[in-house]
Amino acid sequence: MIVTKTKRVIYGNEGKVVPKGIEVDLAKRDIYIQDSLNGEEEILNFTGIIIEDKQIFVSFPKQYIPNKKDISSDIELLLATLIRHKQENQDLYINKSINLKTNFPFNAFSEIFDYYKKYGVYKEDNTKIQKGYSGKVAWKNTIQSSKKVISKNGLIFLPLQIKIIDRKDTLLSEFMIYAIDYTLELFYTLWKKPLINGYILQKKYINNKAYVIEQLHSIEKNLYKDMHKRLVSSLIDFYENITSGGQYFIKHYSFNSIWEDMVEKYLNYNFIGVDNKKLRFQISLHKRNNFKKSIFYPNLVNKSQNIQPDHYLIDDEFQYIFDSKYYNEINGINYKQIVYYFCLKNYQLGSLKHRQTINALILPGNSRQQIHFQFNPTYNNDESDFYIIECYLNIKDVMKAYTRS
Repeated sequence: MIVTKTKRVIYGNEGKVVPKGIEVDLAKRDIYIQDSLNGEEEILNFTGIIIEDKQIFVSFPKQYIPNKKDISSDIELLLATLIRHKQENQDLYINKSINLKTNFPFNAFSEIFDYYKKYGVYKEDNTKIQKGYSGKVAWKNTIQSSKKVISKNGLIFLPLQIKIIDRKDTLLSEFMIYAIDYTLELFYTLWKKPLINGYILQKKYINNKAYVIEQLHSIEKNLYKDMHKRLVSSLIDFYENITSGGQYFIKHYSFNSIWEDMVEKYLNYNFIGVDNKKLRFQISLHKRNNFKKSIFYPNLVNKSQNIQPDHYLIDDEFQYIFDSKYYNEINGINYKQIVYYFCLKNYQLGSLKHRQTINALILPGNSRQQIHFQFNPTYNNDESDFYIIECYLNIKDVMKAYTRS
């Protein structure tokens, strides 16, 4: 029986004080110092996971409330979100426009595990032909080698030649199982997933990566199906980038970019309109809107200057101008939304002439809404219909929607 190690899990939230009891080593950029009534406090500056021998530390996104009784599901959702965003925005990560640091090949493992969930462990089919009377008949072999017997029912071939397919593990199978089991054992505390064949870990492929990579390159030359080639490519990526022992981590220092993309998908699938100065949503598996980041050039004096609302949509009734804000809270007036309104309130796209412009700030929070700004008539009596909504979406629900399809 293979015994996996259970590690203690400590968690906190980006933008909040570093929790007590944390034993993992934090890098300098993982925290920043903030003055408070209690003096200087260390504040978490990333979203991600750090794994060491005895402890796992998780920094959840801002306003994320994990389920203490099922913390593994929350961590799995966090990993799925980070991996999905990297897969969908690879150019940004390659160009380092988005700040993600990791020393574990999560993306490669995800592709390997996806193959396993769809097809199982890689096996090669060895076909044998033998005499018999049940099973799949190999007619070509039967006609060529069996005796022909004439009966009242016609021509009979005796004996029949039966095709037997024997599916066997190969070296590629071992490399695949090792990569999966090594990862599942490392993350056992988080995922509680059973190993495929824990005994294979005794082969210590992790300490002989050069041999494994050489063999994988050799195997790749003899594969023809794209799905098998992708599997080998992912395995090569995994073994090239995995390290043996020490601290493993995945840290995202610009989760605001993920929040913006998640909000856009959430709006495009679930937003159904505005009622009583509140955004209305209805969960859907099908895309119903086309919100997108848009660029406008409203300055006649300097035509290169522009404004860029995060989520913009216009139809023959409403113009929606929404901005994602990855904040714990909003302090002060959001001037940008006011500028957007006055620059775009009379904007017309082709024949579309909207009746009203709706402005909103979308933040992670506890599923509530309130008015962020509305003119005091003492200062402006002409824009009584203008208001800015603060909409707080449950970030866990948004992450689930983002990773669902």
